[in-house]
Amino acid sequence: MLKFVEFVWVGMGFLCAYQLYMTWNMDGNSRYIFGGGLLVSIFMFFFRRYTRQRYERIQEEKQAKQD
Repeated sequence: MLKFVEFVWVGMGFLCAYQLYMTWNMDGNSRYIFGGGLLVSIFMFFFRRYTRQRYERIQEEKQAKQD
């Protein structure tokens, strides 16, 4: 489940990157919104990945102590 959430953020990143590319030369603030969404999705991907890896490491240590 935790890996799935990481890939949801990757998908959001691709979606925002595509929309940013499509709206780059248009007037308005939508390109800033999609640019911000792209940055947030990149940050959240790496944050969730770090959190998942830390959780898995803690679970492995608990399992090793029980054995």
